[in-house]
Amino acid sequence: ESEARLKAAETRSTQFQEAAETGERERAGSKARVVELEETLREAEARLTRFQEAAETSGRERAESLTRVAELEETLAKVRQASTAGINEVMASLAYAEVRVTELSEADAERNELKGKVSELTSEVSVLRTKVSDLSVQ
Repeated sequence: ESEARLKAAETRSTQFQEAAETGERERAGSKARVVELEETLREAEARLTRFQEAAETSGRERAESLTRVAELEETLAKVRQASTAGINEVMASLAYAEVRVTELSEADAERNELKGKVSELTSEVSVLRTKVSDLSVQ
């Protein structure tokens, strides 16, 4: 009976030892898995940090872009305003030039009319001189 107890105790001791070894293997496997998970966590945190930095950079760039767009819109409005003023100025100059051309055309027509009259009067003077000359000879 003591031999049977001893045998049973040895069997239980072997089973405990095997269970302990299995537990150690499982514990070692769990530690390795924890190390893997910690590494995965660090990588995920690093990616998250990069994404956050990219988002901040993107936000800054977007704000800068919006500011630049606003500046360009303001510049465009000024250019349009200046362009409109310039167009109005050119139109006024064109209207003045048209009036001057009309005045000059009228003056030119008047001058041509006066030249015609001068020609007529020159002819009449010439005729009268001839008559006066003829009368002087008689």
